[in-house]
Amino acid sequence: LLTQSGYLKPQMLIIEQGRLLADLAIPNLEVRTFFEKTVREWVNDQAGPGGLKPLLDALQAENMDALAAHLENMVKNVLSFHDTGGSEPERVYHAFMLGLLVDLRGRYEILSNRESGYGRFDIMMTPRDPADTGFVFEFKSAADQSLENLEKNAALALKQIEERDYAANMRERGVRNTRAVGVAVYGKHTHIESTLLSD
Repeated sequence: LLTQSGYLKPQMLIIEQGRLLADLAIPNLEVRTFFEKTVREWVNDQAGPGGLKPLLDALQAENMDALAAHLENMVKNVLSFHDTGGSEPERVYHAFMLGLLVDLRGRYEILSNRESGYGRFDIMMTPRDPADTGFVFEFKSAADQSLENLEKNAALALKQIEERDYAANMRERGVRNTRAVGVAVYGKHTHIESTLLSD
């Protein structure tokens, strides 16, 4: 329906076992703006008091405790147990967080699953002003919802960011301070650990 009405355009059409398959793309800036506005309004409606703003404010203020609380609250209000209860819930959180960050594109370049240093980060937020702090997120699944297990996996995510030097691309662009953010997830439970990586 979205393709027929012009809200999505097919790309790379292939026929596989008698079925027509295609990658879909947003056709232009006007439609992209419509999708972003619609999704933003839906997320804000679902997020509860204050909508998305408190989460983004907590991130920009580098208040990781508040960020964790707002993220967990949004996950409880927006996502289903079926979304987060699969074998790789960190992928759901990764995609969900990426969607939440779209409002910060004016201040940050936001990238996902790209190479930097000695590996591939989950999410990188490179500030457009190098004097601002950049962020690198790594998501890990925990074996259960115990605080001990969540803390352990968040620490492993931080260690991965540091050991694989995911902040390398930001340093090359003159960003002096990068905050590494390790996010451990289990179902609808989250725990965030962070550390400031300085040049």
